[in-house]
Amino acid sequence: MINIPIEIQLPILWKEEGFTKNSWGEINLIVGPNGTGKSLFSEQLKAQLISNGYKVRLLNAERLSGLEKQNYSYYGSSGLNEGLNISHFPQLKTQGESFGLSSSAFITLKERLDIRVKIEALLSDIFDKTIRLVEEGGFLKPKIQNNNGGDEYGLKEQECHGLKELITLLTFLYDDSNNCLFFDEPELHLHPQFQSFFLSEIRKFSGNPKDNPSQKVFFIITHSPYFLDLKNLDDLKSVLVCHYNAPPSFVDNIGGCQDRCHLKPKKVKLLSLPGVSGWRRPFSLDSTRPGVPGSSFVFGRASGWVAGAGRFHRPDGDWPGSVPPGRNGGHQE
Repeated sequence: MINIPIEIQLPILWKEEGFTKNSWGEINLIVGPNGTGKSLFSEQLKAQLISNGYKVRLLNAERLSGLEKQNYSYYGSSGLNEGLNISHFPQLKTQGESFGLSSSAFITLKERLDIRVKIEALLSDIFDKTIRLVEEGGFLKPKIQNNNGGDEYGLKEQECHGLKELITLLTFLYDDSNNCLFFDEPELHLHPQFQSFFLSEIRKFSGNPKDNPSQKVFFIITHSPYFLDLKNLDDLKSVLVCHYNAPPSFVDNIGGCQDRCHLKPKKVKLLSLPGVSGWRRPFSLDSTRPGVPGSSFVFGRASGWVAGAGRFHRPDGDWPGSVPPGRNGGHQE
């Protein structure tokens, strides 16, 4: 665990209550029902991480803004219809970072050959496609072509959202400019197989950047069970559960359960995709008590605290909490 002292007040959501947490994982998961303030909380958390000396990039759920296929003029138009203005690269990067957008990833691909080589290899191996960053009339335009032939086409106008997501998310992941990354709903537009693939890529870079500058701390805001891939009981300490009208809760003390129950991996066969493993390993909480919920307790309405209801269990009783139910570190009835 990584020591980062965090104290957050959000009166608009929690009134006089506050959130305090000092011990963080390499990959932290922020979960909970819609409308519980996950994104608002993450913005405050980002600001405090910057104050703690971290270089933070947050990609929000509207990160593909400007890369829409069509121009909906009645509802506003994209400033990227002609491409990325090469003379405006500094402003595009600054505003992309400020607003949590992804389009500046293509500027990074233009400037960083090492990252572009990785993305090109991914596109070729998995999608059998090639990307080119073409300069036309002072604008940078990403273009795609199928390796088996056919005309080249504009990524913005004709490529699927999933490929846009994967290219941009991986670009920020491979970029060493930041040592702390927030991904707000990285599952958007991604097939479950590619959600699992992206998490496996995140794991390659996760760690304490204060000890190893090549590593990063991650915060994943998600509704997808494919990102809640817990390897051991300590990983539970890195899960924050957002609630209505109350600060997020988390498990602060595993207590005596370490030798009584464990997370049991299960192999589940998914659709086989080229270049991506066909197996993933979700978990279930395994114990001698029948009826203990498995992976469904993570997002189920009534079966687990991640959804804001229920308890963790161990064979001889309820999961030990370090504070009363409904408060930081505890579970909620």
